[in-house]
This record gives sequence, structure tokens and C-alpha cells, in this order.
Amino acid sequence: MQLLAFNKNRTNVIKGVAILMMICYHSFGPSDYSRYISLVWISGRPLFSWLRDACNPVGVFMVVSGYGMFFSYLKAKKDGLSTVKWQHSLSRIIRLYVPFWIATLLATCIARPHTVVDKLTDIPMLIANLTAYYPTYNMVGWYIAPFVLTSLFIDRIFKWFEKYEIAFLIFGLLYYYGMAKVYGMAYDRIAEHQWLLV
Repeated sequence: MQLLAFNKNRTNVIKGVAILMMICYHSFGPSDYSRYISLVWISGRPLFSWLRDACNPVGVFMVVSGYGMFFSYLKAKKDGLSTVKWQHSLSRIIRLYVPFWIATLLATCIARPHTVVDKLTDIPMLIANLTAYYPTYNMVGWYIAPFVLTSLFIDRIFKWFEKYEIAFLIFGLLYYYGMAKVYGMAYDRIAEHQWLLV
């Protein structure tokens, strides 16, 4: 009996919870707490603001996506394929980009309709936004470019991991420690490029 086994339905439930966490996180930002009505206050903050800070939906999405990618890799390996079919990676990328493009178009047309023509004629900036390399039209696209790069190279990453497991883990820990140090020292410069915040 595998109580904790993942499948598509369970990962969809986890994604749904992550979406609720994201709505909570973005709906109740830090502000003047005197406007809040709450039955429970902790250290001068309403309980909901503490719950908001406990939300990490991006981390949940990353774990679920990584699980899905690893499952695809194992399935391809089991089927005797040397790599995950490129069509599978492409469909994963398209499923991410299409809603992003629609949301970006709607947000731009609704929020700043007078700038649409200017944005469509600035081709380098348009390409940077469509690929989410530099998402200035829709700032929530910061996570898309790293996800796309990971999807494109996921086979190679998992093969390296299988071959150099310990070295990969040590490198990963050192990498994240180093990035945390850089992030802390150069936040102002990094914040100018949203994709670097990943």
C-alpha cells in the first residue's frame, strides 16, 4: 500500500493548494495592520499575515515540476529510450508559455492600452517579454525562462546526477549557498533583472 505515491491527480491537488497559497500571498501583502480585523494577533500582526509569510507556492511548484520531469525521465528510461522525447518537453513548455502570453496580452491591453502599439513595435523588448527573458510587461513571468531552460536540458541534468550523485549534491549545496551570499550582497543590482532572482 503506497499512501504517499504521487500520481497526476495528487499532483494536481498539490498544484491547486499552491495556487491558493499564491492567491493568499498576493492578496494580503504586508501593510498597515491597523486596517486588519482579526481574532488572533501574534506580536502585533494578524494571524493571516503570518500564514501569508509561511506560503511558498513557487517552491511547491518547483518540487511538483521536478517530480514530473524525473518521472518522465524514468519512464523514457524504462521504455528503452535514451532521452525524454523532445515533443514531451516541447508540450510542457507550450503549456506554460500560452497562458503566460494570454495573461500578458490581457494585462497589457487592460492596464495600459495606450502603450500596446509602442510595445509591439519594439521588437527586441517584445522578444525578451515573449520568451520571459526580461519580463517587463508581465513581471510574474520571472519563473518561466529558468523553467524552460531546465525542461530543455532535463535529460542531461538527470544523467549527470546519476553518474556524479555525490559531487552533484555537494555542488548544488555550494551553489545555493553562494547564490544566497550573492543575493544578499547585490540585491539592488540583481532586482533590476527579475529572471536573476530565481
